[in-house]
Amino acid sequence: MRAGRTITVPAGEVVSGNLYLAGGDIFMSGKVDGDLVAAGGTITLGGTVTHDITIGGGQLNLSGQVGGDLRVAGGQVVLSGKLNGDLVAAAGTIRVLPGAVVGGDVVLAGGNVLLEGTLVRSVKAVAGKIAINGTVTGPVEVRTVELAIGERGNLGHELTYFSPEEASISAQAKVAGPVTFHVTSGMDQD
Repeated sequence: MRAGRTITVPAGEVVSGNLYLAGGDIFMSGKVDGDLVAAGGTITLGGTVTHDITIGGGQLNLSGQVGGDLRVAGGQVVLSGKLNGDLVAAAGTIRVLPGAVVGGDVVLAGGNVLLEGTLVRSVKAVAGKIAINGTVTGPVEVRTVELAIGERGNLGHELTYFSPEEASISAQAKVAGPVTFHVTSGMDQD
């Protein structure tokens, strides 16, 4: 357990077992050979965690590698690293950047969701706005006010969405499976 205003796990440091962190600013560039649990204002994870990560915070930036699942609640979540397990996130803004890889299922709740990386399995999301401009191998099921599939969007399975409006799907986007649109109205929009 480590707590303080600023917490740093430097590159080269190896923590055997689980690590618990609480601080205003957390910087983790080392290796945790176990689970990581963290709470803080700004959390920057550039190192390696061999098992699961559970985080609550204002802003999370993950550019490292995670051997298990990532569960996070926060203001802004930015993923640019590699996650072998599931991604479960609730945040105001969720961004999976190009080059990021999620090997497990993805379950999201947020205000704005942008998926530009590679998502190997299924995606389930509820958000105000959702944009997919990356690769999703499994089925996609979303509930949103606004859905956009960009020109680099590559969906290898079916797309099911619930929205008050039809999705904006680029002519260059690829959707291998059927597209099912359910119109929502009234109370269902919330």
